[in-house]
Amino acid sequence: MKSINIKNAENNLYRIIESVNKTHEPVCITGEHSSAVLIGEDDWKSIEETLHLASVPGMRDSIIEGMDTPLSEMEEAVNESINDIKNGRFHTGSIEDHIKRITGN
Repeated sequence: MKSINIKNAENNLYRIIESVNKTHEPVCITGEHSSAVLIGEDDWKSIEETLHLASVPGMRDSIIEGMDTPLSEMEEAVNESINDIKNGRFHTGSIEDHIKRITGN
């Protein structure tokens, strides 16, 4: 991670903000007694979302299960759900429920 002292950060704040948003590389701004890290807004939102998802019980296992599900099964489940919606049939279950219903697993 790049470091920059607070005086240089003050003089180049606009450029630094543009850089962290474009490169997605944080910058450490060092002061005499403390430091802070500047990151882009989108990167911060991503961190917040990740922390939120990590706090949901069972989410990690659900994500891992989804990653282990063959794409063909996911495509079939999504296509069937889309057709159901188009035909006025709505399902309230999870994508895992739809996959189980379609594949019989």
